[in-house]
Amino acid sequence: MRNILSLGLFTLLGAAAVQAQSVTGVQNFIHGVENLNEAVTFYRTVFGLELNAPLAAPNANPAVLSLVNTAAFPQGKSAKFRAATFKIPGAAFGLELTEFTGIERKEGEPNHWDPGAADITFRVRDLDATFNALKKAGAQIISRHGQPVKLNPNLRSVLVRDPDGYILEVLQQEPIPADAPAGNVISANMGLTVENTEKTLAFYNGLLGFDIRLRANFGSNPAILEMVGAHSGEAKQSVGNVPGTNARLELYEFSNIARKPFRLRIPDPGSVAISLRVDDVDGMLKKLKAAGVKVITAGGAPIQMGPMSRNVFVEDPNGVAVELIQRSK
Repeated sequence: MRNILSLGLFTLLGAAAVQAQSVTGVQNFIHGVENLNEAVTFYRTVFGLELNAPLAAPNANPAVLSLVNTAAFPQGKSAKFRAATFKIPGAAFGLELTEFTGIERKEGEPNHWDPGAADITFRVRDLDATFNALKKAGAQIISRHGQPVKLNPNLRSVLVRDPDGYILEVLQQEPIPADAPAGNVISANMGLTVENTEKTLAFYNGLLGFDIRLRANFGSNPAILEMVGAHSGEAKQSVGNVPGTNARLELYEFSNIARKPFRLRIPDPGSVAISLRVDDVDGMLKKLKAAGVKVITAGGAPIQMGPMSRNVFVEDPNGVAVELIQRSK
């Protein structure tokens, strides 16, 4: 049974955690892929994204393998790793794709309403052109009628899956901001589907120092249900920025619809993680452990990732992996 934070804990720790602002920024939104070359081709072709660095060969860096605890996997000692990180125009975070080989992996595709599911929203100039590129690339369309949905007179959106089943929202809103970057993708934000909003806020607000606010109570919007591929149900949304940035994190909770918890390990294709920068990884980890938060990293302690960085993975109340990174000043 996973450790879940209580509302009482949020009450006790919330104010102090917000004042501490232990989270100072965001690095990447991450997900595992089956084949890195294919995934990179997809994001380059469909969205025109650029890599931060050329693709490297797989390696068996022991620090990385300990960080995600591949020793807990069958054949874990033979694991290898490589990654690719895309720049996202107008966003304060990158999209990091990770590929693990030499170990047994499992795949999974959640519904958008399943707790533990995640999505990245790409805001684009031309939704129709992007949608045609998605169809040409063979992307699975999630939205119920296989077409973009008009959410209001100035907003259209569609949900699809990338080659590993990861959920993408592609959205066009008029008018385009005058200061939007050139190119089709003009910004992005991150989204997580949660089992219970209050317990999730106890983690992100109460322990990590976010200020995520509930935007609306449960409601049934036919356009939203059509977009996410549901025939019934209600949803509510909470929205806030990662401390110290304009990177938006959205939390979704659904009700009156059959939900199935979605859980993958970091190396599994389709898995999701978020990497955050913190000012004191040891102090943060001590606080999280005291609250009963699960630590994923082998040994339950931060890993030295070279001379400038110490990292550790923990798990949020919905099974989403959260990487905490402290960089030397």
